[in-house]
Amino acid sequence: MMREFGIAPTTLIPNDFAVGMETHSLSFLKAGGTTTKTGEWIAIEQMKVAVDVFVNRCEYVVPEQVLKIEMDRLPAIPQSHFILQNIRIGKHA
Repeated sequence: MMREFGIAPTTLIPNDFAVGMETHSLSFLKAGGTTTKTGEWIAIEQMKVAVDVFVNRCEYVVPEQVLKIEMDRLPAIPQSHFILQNIRIGKHA
């Protein structure tokens, strides 16, 4: 049996991950295991490029800020996010 997509998205329903469950194009993929997810390799390559640009081709200032993360809320990010100032992007940043 397949439940309607988007109903109770914050509720874990174990049968959603049952073997042989009826699926459709918006079905959720199981997390974990050894199966590579669709588009995973693209996302990994994009992250590699983004990190290279951010680390090697940018200059920026990280002002003093409170980076406390509340682990009881999602997404688990600082309330002020992460602030950068005086960002310069380029070959000779």
